[in-house]
Amino acid sequence: MKNWHDNKEVKKGDIGEAIIINYLEKNGYIINKPITDGPHRFDIMTYKENQSLRIVEVKTYARRNFYADTGINLSHYHIYKKYSNNNIYIFFVDELEGLVYGNKLSILEIPTTIGNKKYPLKIFTAFGNKIFFPLCLMEKYFELSDFQIKDIKKDQTRNNKYNYNNANDFKIEWLKNESWI
Repeated sequence: MKNWHDNKEVKKGDIGEAIIINYLEKNGYIINKPITDGPHRFDIMTYKENQSLRIVEVKTYARRNFYADTGINLSHYHIYKKYSNNNIYIFFVDELEGLVYGNKLSILEIPTTIGNKKYPLKIFTAFGNKIFFPLCLMEKYFELSDFQIKDIKKDQTRNNKYNYNNANDFKIEWLKNESWI
């Protein structure tokens, strides 16, 4: 039987989770993680004195190549909506931008139109159903180190490699950082 942590996507996700856990702990949060090996509903539950519990999901993958957006599996989105009581935060660890960004799911769900795209944008494909959120609704938290970017890239799983040369073909307007951190 193959070990759960031998999966490339899981390895990449573990790197992203370690980055976020380190960031949260440096900012005074207590971390709780699932102990079950294998799939789990949420990545992290965290709290800080005088604050409510927060569910944190970490997505370790880059934004889409030609769009100023990123997304999650639609099935995961439905789970978050069902169990999170609107207190879920999604961190995107993006090796293309070299950044960590994200926001509270309820903010990412704000209807937004950019060009001819209406967000949240649901796309249904043979490879899986996704829901995308515009980067303009994200808060930029911090830059990844060169080592972290290299570490994430080694477990790349996409068939279509990112074109790292055109990573800045469009200007991304980030939300003013009024972080909960």
